[in-house]
Amino acid sequence: MRAARDCVNGDVLLEVTIDESGKATTLKLLKEMPEDYGFGKAAIRGMRTKTFDTSEHKPGIPFQMPINFEVGSKTCASPGAGKTDQP
Repeated sequence: MRAARDCVNGDVLLEVTIDESGKATTLKLLKEMPEDYGFGKAAIRGMRTKTFDTSEHKPGIPFQMPINFEVGSKTCASPGAGKTDQP
């Protein structure tokens, strides 16, 4: 993943609507920072398989789900992390 290579963290905000079983029926990307690293697609892909607690989220009522992606600090703390020898 390019974000890991470049040591870039990301934030996503999704709007999610679930059904009576807690499965997502609608996933809408509201915000992705930074763009063009695929964080939005990764968040949506991950939420498709998640089952939500219907006592916390009402079926049929959209709610917002913030998601944070963090690159491992050890990987990015080393000298030259995120750099390539190519121009």
